[in-house]
Amino acid sequence: MKLMKRDEKAGALRKQDMIPGVVYGHGIDAISVKVPRKEFVKSYEKFRQTKTFNCEIDQSPHQVYIKDVQRDVLNPEKITHFDLLKVSASDKIHTRLPIVLLGRENIERQGLIVQQSLNDIDVKYQVGKGLESIEVDIADFKDGDTLKVSDIKVPDYVDVLEDMDMLVASIAHPRVEAEPVEGEEAAEVPLVE
Repeated sequence: MKLMKRDEKAGALRKQDMIPGVVYGHGIDAISVKVPRKEFVKSYEKFRQTKTFNCEIDQSPHQVYIKDVQRDVLNPEKITHFDLLKVSASDKIHTRLPIVLLGRENIERQGLIVQQSLNDIDVKYQVGKGLESIEVDIADFKDGDTLKVSDIKVPDYVDVLEDMDMLVASIAHPRVEAEPVEGEEAAEVPLVE
């Protein structure tokens, strides 16, 4: 991705279909930059906020990753600003990776439901070892089974920073509460003294 230094206001850039951003990090002062929207979106779709890539600022190469993106409040698909963090080979990336549950349809075919209570986990890993997500196969889970962070297998180079006892997902039968029949009154329960 080729970035250009900027001195224009963010609003003026957005009218030109450019996205303003900032590059900071290892060995450089913060640099205000701009990039055509199409070029940034293409890089974002490829690398997300989990992989490093090379960019150029005034023909000077930098290894970076997308640290943060800001989005339009009324149109969340539209990115309005970005932060790139420059890294070196010895740095570690700190990010949240999505948890993808594989085999969910096997469980749902049995009339069970999957209640996912944790959608992503906090991790660190070496630059250049990027992941898009962490996949967990739950196809053989049964009623009452649970998945905790400690049950998730991650590559050796990934450090999980979440509480290992935190619940990720549970499997259960759906609960259906009977509705009272019209005209019936609730039965009185005697008090025991």
